[in-house]
Amino acid sequence: MRSVLIGCIGLGLGGAIGYFVGRSSLAREWERAYASITPAQYDRSARDQADPTPAVGEKVLGAMPLTRTRLSVRGLSEAAPVVVTVGSIGSDDDEGRMLHLTIENRGACTVSSVAGVAYGFDAWGRPSEMNRAGEHYVSFEGDRNIAPGAKAVVTVPLRYARSASLAAAHVDRFTCIDGAGWAREKG
Repeated sequence: MRSVLIGCIGLGLGGAIGYFVGRSSLAREWERAYASITPAQYDRSARDQADPTPAVGEKVLGAMPLTRTRLSVRGLSEAAPVVVTVGSIGSDDDEGRMLHLTIENRGACTVSSVAGVAYGFDAWGRPSEMNRAGEHYVSFEGDRNIAPGAKAVVTVPLRYARSASLAAAHVDRFTCIDGAGWAREKG
């Protein structure tokens, strides 16, 4: 009986230590969240009529839960003049799956086009396939006039976002009506 009790205590302590070591390891991995798209990743992602793929050198987030992704995107976009405030993925009877992103212009010029990277998540906030190659991200582009201080929805058709229903995204570049623009530094 005594050895069973000691075994249960040891198992409980081992489980608790394993849990905290695992969470600490994930937290360190999520702190180094961004990576740049390599030529090999681009070639694998862009083949066979794939959904839009980020260009070589673009910064993308690694796979992590939705709440952690939103924190990372918020940190990346703090000083950006144009940001994505909310995103979703839904079905349209005519077009199929669609990515919907609400873009907010915090800058001083009227924006005419935006581009960036969107990340898909299932209903439980877990990373979900967004591209034919199975990545949890796609690039997006949209032509919308967005006045300073205003918001607009950019919609992008997707083919392979099977179970994704939620999205987080960051704007990597935009152009204004007057020809000015902004672009995030590539990794």
